[in-house]
Amino acid sequence: MEITLSAEGMAAYPSLFDTIVIVNLKTGNRVRAVDVFTNLDRLAAKGRKAQQAEIKKANADYKKNPETADYDASMYFDEAEFTVKELDDFAISDRGVTFIYDYGFAQSPRHFNRKADIFSLGRR
Repeated sequence: MEITLSAEGMAAYPSLFDTIVIVNLKTGNRVRAVDVFTNLDRLAAKGRKAQQAEIKKANADYKKNPETADYDASMYFDEAEFTVKELDDFAISDRGVTFIYDYGFAQSPRHFNRKADIFSLGRR
């Protein structure tokens, strides 16, 4: 079973929180990547490659948007690195499996609050 938990708050800056958890209905435990996938290092490498493409696209999108054209968005992604640990953040649908990376911009303008679907396994 897939459960999505969401929260949103407002103080000096907006604070957004989403997380997806896959639960084994028989045990009640969270399903982790190691429970489902093999060769996690290779899978994480695929995630890193997809993440770099996503960052490149995001930077180009910021430059095209009049509201964000003056920002140097690359500094917001300096510490972004898709690793085996991030493989635990995935969603399942009838189209396959999607891995999600939280860039951690909890207190930033909404247009920089990026939580990205890094890559999918399955049909498009």
